[in-house]
Amino acid sequence: MRFLALLALLVPGVVCGATVVPDTKIAFGPVSSPFADYRARVDQDLLGDYTETSFSFNQISATEYSLGVTLVALDEEADWYLVEAGDLFTKESIAGGEFTPLFTTDQWFPAVTVGSDFYLGVNTGNWAGDVGGFETRDVFGWVHLRVVAGDLVMVGNVLSFGGGLVVGVPEPSCFALACFGCLFFRRGR
Repeated sequence: MRFLALLALLVPGVVCGATVVPDTKIAFGPVSSPFADYRARVDQDLLGDYTETSFSFNQISATEYSLGVTLVALDEEADWYLVEAGDLFTKESIAGGEFTPLFTTDQWFPAVTVGSDFYLGVNTGNWAGDVGGFETRDVFGWVHLRVVAGDLVMVGNVLSFGGGLVVGVPEPSCFALACFGCLFFRRGR
């Protein structure tokens, strides 16, 4: 039972009934624009309603880069944060100020300095007309980015619809299966 309690703490998407989708709901790539170097497209629901955010990305030293938001879509928008692998990315951790923001619905922030391998967290939602027309912010995700031969490439991403997640964990169900496998393997010895 302790193992299930630990799993509940580590992987809230599994416990909260969130739908977690790896590597399909976020697109990230270069863009030809005088205002941006890269663009991220995030599906805000399982059917594909999306929002886009553009970023500037410039090398400032041999190992450091400047990353900032330059343009945002005018629909529901996406809030972007600099996060780290292992962070618990939820409404509560965002409200607690645990992450460095790049853009939120009500504020633009200065560019941040990143290395050649980093994570961004994204929080967005869709227009929920069936609940009084208020926008929900129940979509959480992470994007793993790496500089390869001078270009910024997406290594992986995950979106959780309906609950938070752990940054860097590819998919909670795979993580849970791996944990159960380790538990049974250890008992078999």
